Amino acid sequence: MQNMKKDILLPALRFNNPENVRRLSDGERAKSMNSLHEIKMQSRFDSFVKMYGCIAEAIIAVGGNKGERAVREAVIRYGREKGEILRQAVLENGKSANLRTMLYQEQCCGEDPRFFRKTIKDTEEVQMFEVYSCPIEYIWRKNGWSRAGSIYCEEYIHALIKAYTQGKGQANLSNHMTCDRDFFCRFSLYLRPANLDELQKKECFEGTPAEEQRLKDRDTEKERKKESENFLCLYHHLYWGAKEYLGLDGMSAVSKGLDKLYTDLKDDLRKKAEHTGEEVSAEFLEKYFPLPLQIADEENNKEEDQLLEIHLTRRLFRELAQKKN
Repeated sequence: MQNMKKDILLPALRFNNPENVRRLSDGERAKSMNSLHEIKMQSRFDSFVKMYGCIAEAIIAVGGNKGERAVREAVIRYGREKGEILRQAVLENGKSANLRTMLYQEQCCGEDPRFFRKTIKDTEEVQMFEVYSCPIEYIWRKNGWSRAGSIYCEEYIHALIKAYTQGKGQANLSNHMTCDRDFFCRFSLYLRPANLDELQKKECFEGTPAEEQRLKDRDTEKERKKESENFLCLYHHLYWGAKEYLGLDGMSAVSKGLDKLYTDLKDDLRKKAEHTGEEVSAEFLEKYFPLPLQIADEENNKEEDQLLEIHLTRRLFRELAQKKN
């Protein structure tokens, strides 16, 4: 079944041209000709995706069913926090907190240009779309992390929508590519006015309409800060989920996951420098890696951030930015 995904026939009727049947191989799904700023976005996004895969698989390997429960709970908490953050940002900007605004604020699963989505219905109350190319699924499957990936897909969107809509919306993920039987993802999101009280209706449907942001406008300092916050938010929930469910064994699993992540990213970032003709330096890491090299400080000296620095960020800086290539 896994090999079936290596050559995917997409239904012709999903596209604007009914006669256009497109076949995507693994390489086509994950790679394309991109501008330099898109390559930087992809590199930072890959770090986020690999962080989850490395740590989640390590937790499951150590804890079995309890480890899986820890990962599932971590994803739920991450989705919940993301939903609350998105809702607050939308309302602070004077926008209507409906589903269209949410996806204009931040696309479901990520902004990476390698996503290939097809919109089926786009209204304030209903969002329906399918995903035919997903860099998240590609990385997880390529590295053997589909088990952890399925947990993320099963839990994230439900937690996100529930928090963003204050429990009034519904999410249905009828297909997802981390499941062996599926070759595309189908999202159906609902926010019915009939389920809202008068204040909620006003917040959701009587504010300023959303405006879609172009992809090229997303590679800004503000967006890079959001990428860093997403990475740390998910990492923090994985750390505390592992510690809560597995104790010291869970903390050890997170350390092993970070060690694996360091090894992968060290090689990936070197290749990125070779392919772009750039010199590996602190400035290079700031553009291609989502985290600052120093996370913990006197005011923010959390144990999970100390672990992250010891096993990942400091090691990357020493290995890549302080060594001659």
